[in-house]
Amino acid sequence: MALRIIEAGYRGREFDAGKYALEVETWLRDVGRSIIEGENAARRMLKNLEGKFAVTEADRYRARYTGELVVAYERAFALERIILEIERGLLDYLRAVNAGSASADDAMEEMLDFYADLDEKIQERREEENIRQAMADEYSRALEALRN
Repeated sequence: MALRIIEAGYRGREFDAGKYALEVETWLRDVGRSIIEGENAARRMLKNLEGKFAVTEADRYRARYTGELVVAYERAFALERIILEIERGLLDYLRAVNAGSASADDAMEEMLDFYADLDEKIQERREEENIRQAMADEYSRALEALRN
């Protein structure tokens, strides 16, 4: 995107930051809705456990695992909100370019800052995904052991 802004400047054309900002805004709104849906699903998962009596060791393990998984997803959703805010920063910049209150000449620097921040949080996202995968692997092994 930075290259599109810079190229437009060199060629003497306008970069339609407003149009691009609208596309980004629509995408961010969809991501925000997905985060809310995920948070609600995690809450429902916990609510479904409330008041249920664990009869077997497997039942107790499932309940503990579900609670730990919800906590892991809560961390993930918090991280997704941070990523969303970083991406909204890009949207703010695009709007400022469109309004003429920010220079498109700064696009490369803005994009480098944006991608550095984003890359850091994406790495944290991968680490959280690895944690949840390890939890799922352990869950499968534990349930198998409890069956035997």
